[in-house]
Amino acid sequence: MTATLDAAPVRVPPVHWRRRILPPTDGRGGWLATLAVALLAGLLRVVRLDIPRGRIFDELYYVCDAQNLLRFGVEVATRSDPNDPLVAARCEPTGAPGFIVHPPLGKWAIALGIRAFGTNEFGWRIAAAVIGTLMVLVLVRVARRMTGSTTLACLAGLLLCLDGLQFVQSRVGMLDVFVAFWVLASFACLVADRDAVRRRLARTPDDELVGHGPRLGLRPWRLLAGVCLGAAVATKWSALYYVA
Repeated sequence: MTATLDAAPVRVPPVHWRRRILPPTDGRGGWLATLAVALLAGLLRVVRLDIPRGRIFDELYYVCDAQNLLRFGVEVATRSDPNDPLVAARCEPTGAPGFIVHPPLGKWAIALGIRAFGTNEFGWRIAAAVIGTLMVLVLVRVARRMTGSTTLACLAGLLLCLDGLQFVQSRVGMLDVFVAFWVLASFACLVADRDAVRRRLARTPDDELVGHGPRLGLRPWRLLAGVCLGAAVATKWSALYYVA
């Protein structure tokens, strides 16, 4: 009889923790795919942006506030006539203080579009269209950092690009898309801060990884996340919930 000896199991050395915590790398292809998805989002949001005509829903308030910010630097009340809705649509100031529901940052963004393109549908909606497009771009980059997959990142961007609510909010002169952008941007900064800290830890010598650990130094991405959250609150008070 011939005795057969079982082959000894091959031991695969574990990946060193320093390599394991490093964030995924991204080449030129990842950015090209990101820009392609962002370009699609931009085209969908800008083409025929002046339709529907006239002010729709809360554009009646925010567009008038934006115009008055350009005129006076503050929001003021506008004339209204229940028998003639066009009176309110003309944004004629009364000289009295305006009824201010939300902070002015988002209204200033709308005002910049009006300053650049005039008091028309395209002018008061273009800022929302630009911010809505940037949201798609930022989401693709966040998903790429979190998953390491360009395919999954582009899929996430396409889902937001074609999302009905985000699409509509990107084509009207209202504040919601600005709040969503600043909240997403703050989250993106925190993800970038995580990656920066992991790179720093991977380069730290072993003898410094004792006790309470090494000093991480300045963390500018965290500061920028705070700025983005501040911008969100400066657009709508409801953004306070996201600070938590």
